[in-house]
Amino acid sequence: MTTTPSEEVVPNFGKGLVTYITADSGTEEIKADNIPQAIEHSVEFQAGLLRFMQANDFVRVETRPEEVAAWTQTVIAAAEPLLSSKVDSWQTGVNRNVEGRSVRRVLGYNGNGVHFRRKTDEVARGGYREFVFGR
Repeated sequence: MTTTPSEEVVPNFGKGLVTYITADSGTEEIKADNIPQAIEHSVEFQAGLLRFMQANDFVRVETRPEEVAAWTQTVIAAAEPLLSSKVDSWQTGVNRNVEGRSVRRVLGYNGNGVHFRRKTDEVARGGYREFVFGR
């Protein structure tokens, strides 16, 4: 397995993991009380992944490219109906003060929190097959 600068390894742990903040409200409005719950679930998922890695002597983890593509489509589909995805703002990656930051993009998962939890639970129960591990 090849490594990249982003795969710097801390002994017995994987590389940095991305946390997506989700909202259960199902509306444009992200309620502040959902954020701690979403963060807690993400931390629990990541801790489970790290325990799996430790138990199997893995020190690197990388998401399989086809899984990245599939999840990216899920994230885009979840953002599509939201009004917030149709305006230029820092929340859609647009910053007119920074060269090259004029194109809107989805920066995180804004879909249903229940779906997010089901998906991460399914990944964990399945033995993290969506990832490639290295020693």
